[in-house]
This record gives sequence, structure tokens and C-alpha cells, in this order.
Amino acid sequence: MNITIRKGNLEESVCDLLVVNVFGGSKKFGSGTAAVDKVLSGELQKAAIEDNFKARVGEILIFRPVGERKAKRVLLIGLGSQKEFDLDVIREVSAVALAVAKKLGSKKVVSILHGAGSAKLPAMDCARAQTEGVLLGAYEFNKLKKAPEKKTPKVEDWMIVTNNTLHVKAGEKGVELGQIMAGGTIFARDLVNEPAQEMNPGELAKVAMKIGAESNGKVKVKVYTKAEIKK
Repeated sequence: MNITIRKGNLEESVCDLLVVNVFGGSKKFGSGTAAVDKVLSGELQKAAIEDNFKARVGEILIFRPVGERKAKRVLLIGLGSQKEFDLDVIREVSAVALAVAKKLGSKKVVSILHGAGSAKLPAMDCARAQTEGVLLGAYEFNKLKKAPEKKTPKVEDWMIVTNNTLHVKAGEKGVELGQIMAGGTIFARDLVNEPAQEMNPGELAKVAMKIGAESNGKVKVKVYTKAEIKK
């Protein structure tokens, strides 16, 4: 999956799924979501009211715009209480949005930069958290599974869009860090999911030694024998 961040307007984004948000208890949308709702002639706000949308953490409302629209579907996702909002909430709602995108068969997703607006969290941290949530939400261990007869469509592009230039610059670093951190977690998950007879202590030691060898001296690895451990 290709994850990027760019400067632009959410309401002008061409995509299969457009992800926007709202805090619980808010009487009106934040600027990014409001701009999208304006283009939709207030239909998103109307749908939220009709569906009694409470904006709890991870609560979703899927809206299909009528007529020719740049976004085929709009996903409104709840952020919960603004007082309790943090980076973990961003990770959670991003994973939820990814799951929705997969279920809908959306290949191109455009998302608001959760947390960098009214919550005023650092844009780099917000982009990092969203990247981690998306990548970890997409994780599957299929090595031992039989290949499905029919391939399920996967999200190919995840683009975070903001009209704030400073947020884009900071967000680029956040996306990079998020990919590194999620990559480490996914690597560990792969090791854990291997059968015990395959990933035995000897094989795990080989993996550790390989990490050390490929680190250009940054990581030192020492594998102890049974006798050394007893000491």
C-alpha cells in the first residue's frame, strides 16, 4: 500500500472513499469535514442527524453522494470525546477506516489528517499515528493459508490530504516514521505467527544475527548457548 500526504482540499479529491471525522458532542463539523459537507449540500450532516450518529470512537456512517461527485463514497468516522482524544484514537479510527475501505473494495482512499485541526496535536505525530493504524489494520498472515480462488480487492493508495503547508512538511516525516514503526511491529507479528516447529530457538537466533549483520554495526547481537545462560 502506498501511503502519502499532500496539500489539497478534501472536497476536491477524486477517490473511491473519502474519510472525514467529527468529535462526539460537536454541534458542527470541523473545517475539513464542513467543507466536504458544503459540497454535498449539507446531506452528510443531514444523514448524521437522521441516523442519530453519536460520533463514538470508531463509529461510522457511510454516505454515497448522489450524482456526479469526485468521491464515490464518504466515510464519516467518530473520534469520541475531544477531551479524551489522543494518538491511540487516531490509530484506532484509521484501522477502522481501512477495514471499511477493504470491505467496500476501495482502491484509492483519501483521508483527513486526524488530530491536527481542532485537537491541535503535532501534525507529524498525527500522520505517524494514522500511518501505523492503517498499516497494522491491513496486516494479515497468509503464509500458511490456501490462496483464495477469488482475490479480494486491496487498498492500493492511501492519501492524507490537508490544506496546511506546514502540516504537509511535518506529516511527510510522520508518514516515514509510521512506516518504520509499523514495519517493525509487522515483522514481530510474522515471527510470532510462524509455527513453533519452524521458528524454533535456533531459527530465531539466525533471524537476530541477520538483523545485526544488516545493521552496519548499529545493532550488536549476542546469542548465548544453554550453558552460558545457566551461568
